[in-house]
Amino acid sequence: MSESDERLASAHTVLIANLFLIGVKLAVVLLTGSLAVIAILVDSLLDLLGGLFVYFGMKKAGQPADDSHPYGHKKYETVSALGQSALIVITAFLIAAEAVRRLISPIHLDVNTIDLALVFFTILVDIGLALYLTKEAKRHGSLALDAARINYTYDIFQNSTAFLGLFAVQYGIPAADPIAALILSVLMLRSTWGITSTALDELTDGIGSKGRLAEIKRAISSVPEVKSYHKLKGAHSCWQADGGPAPPPA
Repeated sequence: MSESDERLASAHTVLIANLFLIGVKLAVVLLTGSLAVIAILVDSLLDLLGGLFVYFGMKKAGQPADDSHPYGHKKYETVSALGQSALIVITAFLIAAEAVRRLISPIHLDVNTIDLALVFFTILVDIGLALYLTKEAKRHGSLALDAARINYTYDIFQNSTAFLGLFAVQYGIPAADPIAALILSVLMLRSTWGITSTALDELTDGIGSKGRLAEIKRAISSVPEVKSYHKLKGAHSCWQADGGPAPPPA
């Protein structure tokens, strides 16, 4: 199996797992009407759409360089990660608005042990997905898979927040559900910051971290045949340095 096929297989696994999570969360929403669970359900629906972005972005990114894209198609993967982040931001604001409305006009919820068990099960699934994506993102060096890893890592906290909200509602604190939804909206916004800044940096040909620049300098200097170099420049996916001594100033 080629590198591109392996990356697509990872994205395919995430899509299947997300469909399963959507089914479980939808069942809890129908049973309880919880806004916090609606929030994590909508987040999973966006994960599904984001997973499709990842899948087709990686499929396009895996295509070889051609006349119109002499440096390859890797930035399609970066665009897919950025699109996924944009969807999460929009959803977070919508959930926050509904949470405020429910705090002002409370809605009665019926919560039982089965509902709590189902939400707890989604936490376990998300832990498994986060661990899997951590391994796959490192193995393939994929920004899109790393975006999915960050998303599912935050899903663990999001689902835990929804679980605690439902638990509190069961014991007579109805405001806990919209408060949990507000917390979830903030977590959703925070989850997009890192991957959005990285994606924008790559799309605008930024160099990435200063640590990476230092690492590249050390790698060049460690080659015995390289006596000197100057004008080291580049971006995330392409670096260039001129060999020999630096020219005298004009």
